[in-house]
Amino acid sequence: MDASVVAPGGTVGISGDGFADSATITISLDAEALSTVQATSAGTFSTRVRIPADTPAGTHVLSATGLAADGRSQRTVSANITVSPTGASRTPDASPRPRATLARTGSDSSLPLVQAGAA
Repeated sequence: MDASVVAPGGTVGISGDGFADSATITISLDAEALSTVQATSAGTFSTRVRIPADTPAGTHVLSATGLAADGRSQRTVSANITVSPTGASRTPDASPRPRATLARTGSDSSLPLVQAGAA
């Protein structure tokens, strides 16, 4: 993650790989679906989702779930994101930071998941 803090109503950019060709991937916040996106023929996706304006401040789990590249199992990747009080979001630093290690289930391949920023 390049940034892990977003204000309620802000957007989060996410991308990943390791999904089946054209799989429907559900993006969720704390297990509540926010949107879906279609994987490419290479099993990758990239999208932005809006964090609901009524999301309480604190740490939440953002996840992406869809059919894994093997075509048989479900793949879920997740990362923690902090929702800040309204008006207290921060912009990512100009200097790059190492990506966080994400919890992975359903596959052995690696997957960057979240890039967040204030809208």
